[in-house]
Amino acid sequence: MLVQAARTDPVEITDQEYIEALEVLPPLDWHGGRGKESFKSSEFFVSNITSIYVNLGTRYFTFRDVATLSHQEIMSRCRNHIAKCLEGTQ
Repeated sequence: MLVQAARTDPVEITDQEYIEALEVLPPLDWHGGRGKESFKSSEFFVSNITSIYVNLGTRYFTFRDVATLSHQEIMSRCRNHIAKCLEGTQ
C-alpha cells in the first residue's frame, strides 16, 4: 500500500532542476539520445520507488515510480501527461 501511494504523476521541472538531479548522485539506468533522455535517482524513496527524471526536447519532467520501469514506459508516461495537459487547455 505504501509503495503504491509513493508513486506520482509526472510534473514539469526546469532544465536546471534536471541538471542538478543528474549531478547530485550517480544516475541509475540512464538512457538517452536525440532529446529523449531518462534516468533514475540512485537514492530510493521507499522500497523500489525512486525519482525518475526525463528530458523530452526542451521540456523536463520528474515523477516517482518503480526503478524497474523501462525507458519506453517512462517516455510514454510523459507523453501521455503532455497530451492530458493539452486536452485540458482546449
